[in-house]
Amino acid sequence: MGSNAGELEIYVKLGMTPMEALQTATKNAAEAMKVDEHLGTLEAGKLADIVIVDGDPSRDVRVLQDKDNIKLVMKEGQVHVDKISSRPRSIIQCEPGSWKILDRL
Repeated sequence: MGSNAGELEIYVKLGMTPMEALQTATKNAAEAMKVDEHLGTLEAGKLADIVIVDGDPSRDVRVLQDKDNIKLVMKEGQVHVDKISSRPRSIIQCEPGSWKILDRL
């Protein structure tokens, strides 16, 4: 991964909670760039790139730094990494509103 995951760890070392560090990189960044109407949070109608990891980054952001923890990456609606599904990538699609929350932070 890029250096963003390492930056989150620095934020935590400087006193942020892991969740505050994640919000700094997502929600707060979108607000600062004035694109929060379209980006920054997982909400119906917004654009999102999604990374699913083995671990809980809201408790320990370092799980994002280990490539072995990355289980699924979706960018611009296309799955680029899928270590959790046996289906071919070409048939995985996600329509807005077709997913549901499985776990709340």
